[in-house]
Amino acid sequence: MINIARNTAIDYLKSKSFQNELKNQSLPDFVYNSAELSTESHSSDFIGFDKVLESLDMDKKELIDLAYYQGYTQSEISEKLKIPLGTVKTKMRNALMKLKDLLKDYQ
Repeated sequence: MINIARNTAIDYLKSKSFQNELKNQSLPDFVYNSAELSTESHSSDFIGFDKVLESLDMDKKELIDLAYYQGYTQSEISEKLKIPLGTVKTKMRNALMKLKDLLKDYQ
């Protein structure tokens, strides 16, 4: 009985799942509560990006905000705005192309 328990413990310690658990470390709580690390403050203004975003149409700016600042997926944006997923993808692509054109002036 002792040998079975010992071998089971050794197998567990050698298993890939246990090894992966050792490699993955949890983040301390202060990372989630830190205002400096938060994306909600739209801290991109230090490079003047807010001015570029202001020149976009309202619907394009809303899509960029939902996707890149608030972290929504395209399917979540589709559900939130109650528009088809294909429309979200097309509008997102158009918004990114327009943003690319606007950013050419800043290079």
